[in-house]
Amino acid sequence: MGERDGGWPSIGGNGGLMDELGAMRAQGYAWSKIWGGPSQSAPASGAKAGQVALTADHPTLTTDVDDVSFVKAEVSGTAAVTFAITGPGTIVAVDSGSMTQESFRGTTRNAFGGVAYAIVQATGAGAITVTATSSGLTAGTATITATEGTFVPCSGTCD
Repeated sequence: MGERDGGWPSIGGNGGLMDELGAMRAQGYAWSKIWGGPSQSAPASGAKAGQVALTADHPTLTTDVDDVSFVKAEVSGTAAVTFAITGPGTIVAVDSGSMTQESFRGTTRNAFGGVAYAIVQATGAGAITVTATSSGLTAGTATITATEGTFVPCSGTCD
């Protein structure tokens, strides 16, 4: 999302060195090579044939409105990934880095480049289990441990 001629915010531009989730785009690797950084290589994938690989970037959270974990699901291709959660947490958004007009709300997102994300926030202390499923694949799970903090629920429209 960002600025462009068609209005703000807008989804659909491929500008920038990284996508909105921080994954390097081809032009980012081109500039990185010029600046002496790494050149483009195939992204490392934790996905195994026939299953969804699921990893959380923050395996521990506090119940603070600003503390979220990006739970990454790796699958083959552009398969739809559906996330579910048990325990004291909520899925506040889903994304994939794709520039298509998909909603960030809900629990399902089409993978882009084999990746989809659930952004998880703790609502209380305890173990949060995130499960990701995709048609024809064995589900993957990731566990996040939440500790007490100050949870501030969304007020207003939240869209």
